[in-house]
This record gives sequence, structure tokens and C-alpha cells, in this order.
Amino acid sequence: MLEFLVLFLLALTGAIGVAIAWVGAIGLLCAGGIAGCGWFLMGRRKRRRAQTQSKRD
Repeated sequence: MLEFLVLFLLALTGAIGVAIAWVGAIGLLCAGGIAGCGWFLMGRRKRRRAQTQSKRD
């Protein structure tokens, strides 16, 4: 009975640890995607402004 309890607790803590790791990895990927999208859009706006100003000159 004690061995079963120990194995159960090990499995439970392992499952919780894996779930935390997955949530963290997904959170990092989403945060990186949002940040990367922001930098990409900012760069496009700068290029577009530079093109319109060069046409005016």
C-alpha cells in the first residue's frame, strides 16, 4: 500500500510538472509571436513611410 501511494504521488507530481512545462512553453511561444508580429508591423510602417517620403522628394 505504501509503495502504491509513493508511486501515485510521483506520477501526480510528474504530471503536474509536465503540465506546467507545457503551459510555460506555449506561453513563451505566444509571447514571442506577439512580440515578433509587433516588430514586423513596425518595420513595415517605417518602410512604407520612407517610400512615401521618397516619392514626395
